[in-house]
Amino acid sequence: ILLIVLNTVLQRYGGPGEGDILVTCATIVQSYLLLITMPMSGITLGSQPVVSFNYGKGDAERIKKAILCITGLCVTFCILMTIVTWTVSPVYVQLFTEDPVILSRSVTYIKRFTFMIIPLAVQYPLVDETTALGHVKRALFCSAFRKLIYFSCLILLPMLVSAEAAFLSEPAADVIAATMTTVLFLKTFPGIVRETEAMEKAKEK
Repeated sequence: ILLIVLNTVLQRYGGPGEGDILVTCATIVQSYLLLITMPMSGITLGSQPVVSFNYGKGDAERIKKAILCITGLCVTFCILMTIVTWTVSPVYVQLFTEDPVILSRSVTYIKRFTFMIIPLAVQYPLVDETTALGHVKRALFCSAFRKLIYFSCLILLPMLVSAEAAFLSEPAADVIAATMTTVLFLKTFPGIVRETEAMEKAKEK
């Protein structure tokens, strides 16, 4: 749905000709973003059983260690992808087009669109591991909040600035949502740790 909205916004505010170029670039940009988000989803979703197992076992220390390792792995991956983006992303775009205008603009938009993927690297594990800890409603709220920010920026930025400003909606959503998720996680995680420790003590008795 968000991709349809993005294309609609670009066509509307870009106008004839320019809108088509922006939609073409957006297709390439969204494809590139999947190179980042799909591996991260694999890392965070694949690690959920580790967190869930230790939560059921009542091992708070292992939960802390697992979440730190998962988050660290995602951040490291996104730092690497940031370097890739700013160095070899033109090679990726060339797989789609040889048009110099679309190539140049797509590379620019990719850099803009993925500018805040390091905060996103915090958002993904905290949301997915919160789910693994049994707090599904909180995880859903954080995920929905990010989509709401993205959708709002996607509608408002092109309206207030220009069609190209639509490519700023992703980094805006990434940094705002990651901040919100981190604050909520830091606020609630100590309670989860106490709950886990209490479970462990109860089993010892």
